[in-house]
Amino acid sequence: MSTSKARIQVSIKNPKVENFLRNIAAQQNISLSEQASRLIEAGMESLEDQYFNDLAESRDTDTAEFIIHENAWK
Repeated sequence: MSTSKARIQVSIKNPKVENFLRNIAAQQNISLSEQASRLIEAGMESLEDQYFNDLAESRDTDTAEFIIHENAWK
């Protein structure tokens, strides 16, 4: 059966992690691969949030120039 979704293989080294993943997939009535995909997406969003937070903090200095909202979009 062909699919438009990308396929990857993931090796779970820790049996406790595998059991946890199987349990939460079963609780949500979704496949193991769908649960893994959702967790990967959530992890990526978290990394993106951290990146932009770090960027904002690096720009938030005592000498930072503030721009009013209306002018920021011009």
